[in-house]
Amino acid sequence: MPNKYDDLSEEELVVKLDQGYEGEDDLAEILAAMTAKGMSGGLIGFSGDDEQFRVTGEYIEYHEKLKDKSTKKEIAKAIRVLSSKKSDEAGLKMAIMILAHTGELESLDALERYHKVAAGELKIWAQTAIDECKMFLESKLLDQPRIKIVTHSDKSQK
Repeated sequence: MPNKYDDLSEEELVVKLDQGYEGEDDLAEILAAMTAKGMSGGLIGFSGDDEQFRVTGEYIEYHEKLKDKSTKKEIAKAIRVLSSKKSDEAGLKMAIMILAHTGELESLDALERYHKVAAGELKIWAQTAIDECKMFLESKLLDQPRIKIVTHSDKSQK
């Protein structure tokens, strides 16, 4: 059966996803069209309070600040930042974001260790980064683009 979204460009697919879709079947067609075009990425859904919504939105917007920092040196530095008790919030957020996008097992391990000790907003950041890192890791291991939908609830943050 032909997919009604196959003829859309990558940009048009992203716009359609942002504007909304008509149920789970429609979402599945959009994701299938994205995958067929070689697109990869993650969709984050969550149920929770206003604070969780705000923090997740901040995490998503922070992507604009991220430059390609996935060198071995930057990864090692980010892991050290997460391990240090002297790191400030801005440094922790940048480290979390860098590690989220590497798709490296050592980054995932560091994020999972940090999540156990993180508190408040940084705990939400760490959980979201873990999910992103897993998606990038899966993409590398399977050598194909992955689009993953992750749903968080208040319980997953604790």
